[in-house]
Amino acid sequence: MCGIAGFNFEDKKLLRSMCDSISHRGPDDSGYYTDKNISIGNRRLSIIDLSKGKQPIHNEDETIWVVFNGEIYNFKDLKDELEKFGHKFYTDSDTEVLVHAYEQYKEDFIKLLRGMFAFCIYDKNENKLIIGRDRAGKKPLYYLNNPNRFLFASELKALLCDEELKKEINQEALYHYLTYGYVPTPLSILKGIKKLEPGHYLVLKDKQITIEKYWDINYNEIKGTEDYFKKRVYEILKDSVKARLVSDVPLGALLSGGIDSSTIVGLMSQLTDNVKTFSVGFNEKDFDELKYARIVSEKFNTDHKEFIVNADLIKDIPMIAWHLDEPFVDPSALPTYYVSKIARQHVKVVLSGDGGDELFAGYTRYEPWAQDKALKYYSVVPGFLRKGFGSFFGSLQNKTGNPFYRKAKKVSDLSSLNKEEQWLSKLNLFNENEKKELYINKHELTDSYKVLDFHFKNCNSGNILNRKLYADFKTFLLDDGLHKVDRMSSAVSLEVRSPFLDHYVIDFASSIPASLKIKKGIKKYILKKAVSDLLPKEIMEREKQGFDVPIKYWIKSELKNLVNTNLIKDIKTRNYFSSEYVKKIINEHNEGKRDNSRRVWALLMFELWNKIYMDGTDFKKIKF
Repeated sequence: MCGIAGFNFEDKKLLRSMCDSISHRGPDDSGYYTDKNISIGNRRLSIIDLSKGKQPIHNEDETIWVVFNGEIYNFKDLKDELEKFGHKFYTDSDTEVLVHAYEQYKEDFIKLLRGMFAFCIYDKNENKLIIGRDRAGKKPLYYLNNPNRFLFASELKALLCDEELKKEINQEALYHYLTYGYVPTPLSILKGIKKLEPGHYLVLKDKQITIEKYWDINYNEIKGTEDYFKKRVYEILKDSVKARLVSDVPLGALLSGGIDSSTIVGLMSQLTDNVKTFSVGFNEKDFDELKYARIVSEKFNTDHKEFIVNADLIKDIPMIAWHLDEPFVDPSALPTYYVSKIARQHVKVVLSGDGGDELFAGYTRYEPWAQDKALKYYSVVPGFLRKGFGSFFGSLQNKTGNPFYRKAKKVSDLSSLNKEEQWLSKLNLFNENEKKELYINKHELTDSYKVLDFHFKNCNSGNILNRKLYADFKTFLLDDGLHKVDRMSSAVSLEVRSPFLDHYVIDFASSIPASLKIKKGIKKYILKKAVSDLLPKEIMEREKQGFDVPIKYWIKSELKNLVNTNLIKDIKTRNYFSSEYVKKIINEHNEGKRDNSRRVWALLMFELWNKIYMDGTDFKKIKF
């Protein structure tokens, strides 16, 4: 793991400032290259070739330069092949492979890489700059393209070092944030700044950019017996874990006690000795998974460490908000930060189970019957009666505080939507009607469904489960799960590797018939079959428990004064949202009428982001 930054002009001071702003991503070393056309820099976390892998790295005649964030797991094989073509290497690092692979294959080299990465290659001969991102989007990459200035960086905060950048909130991105709890790629929260999409690379030449897709998920299902898929899933996952054990520094694993992380730990224990595992828990039993993590640790005899997250740690939230770069709702960022912090005290690299749910259908919302029972029954009511009910419930705006009326109106509204739109309704924080109440300036409203609809239409499968998996992979996994893990691990200079997100695993998982992902009511059916002999019975049979945080209690206790006074006052000052509506949802939550914890948290995190990134307040001076 590292941090990279650069731009298409010469400015050593700005380059150093950008790299220093992301020094947490690479505390071990720094390096820079500049000429009249380019400035590129790197902050390095040394994992491979500790002594000679300093970046930027160049080719034999110093006409090709690269800065790189990530790991290339097949770099030794690529190096052997490139040496046969006559390329000369001066390091043993995976980074140098990118230089010579580009020389040999030009932009097509990216298709040969197995790993997680974000890079910038500068081709001096052609005065061309190429930035690229891995297939799943494990490594982040932001860019800004103005008529005369092109900048890129691993994190948004690095781009903000450019004093010529005018900070203006992207209202479309904010609207989507209020729907999903994150800003969906390729948007960022600021106008003019974008995130490069996974599986894409960007070429800048003659001040013109072109963006090319080099990979996508392909749901061409193949034929085979259940036994065949079971064995191949196990073999491919084990090979993926093995590839990720290459390291010149100590490594371990993040362990929640769920199927995915337990599978990774179990496979690691077959491939290496003395596996180190790290877990977090809560005092609130409804949120605590430590007993399951301990079962796995005992099964595989790991060197296990734990950390208890409690409400006293909310003082760290401003620091966490600064690291997150953009407004971000998922409160599991907190335990992710603390488990990363405890892991970093013992190792520099960990493996995780990220991606298993989105590849093998682990969420309840993927089930074909995963819709509201009332909606299911309502759908068989004759159309003329549904129309009458719709008109009646539509007149109940002043009654929506009542749980019965709110439920009835929700069922009526959902009945007119297609399956994909109904699915979105289960994911959103604020629905369209709630956002109309929330916003002061109604002209700023947009349509958040188009984000998911784009991915539904872009998926090459007509199967509804595959379409949901594809959309989640491109949105929720990318901009929530991977964003959270990257920022929270980077905050403590820890590298996280994700075996489920190896492109060989992704490609094979997408070829498995959807009927084997959920079968007989069992989610992750084929994955569970594949690891049934590996994992303890208690892990195989437990109900899925989300990696969640008890903020619904904290808002009524430790965060009560902050929410009830400061939040409402600050929101009124910003003039985005109705303070009366915010009071309403806070009161509903405090009085137990409705769990509005994530809605309140979303507004709180947006205000905190504003203080840090728009007002320029030092997060260390914010009392939370």
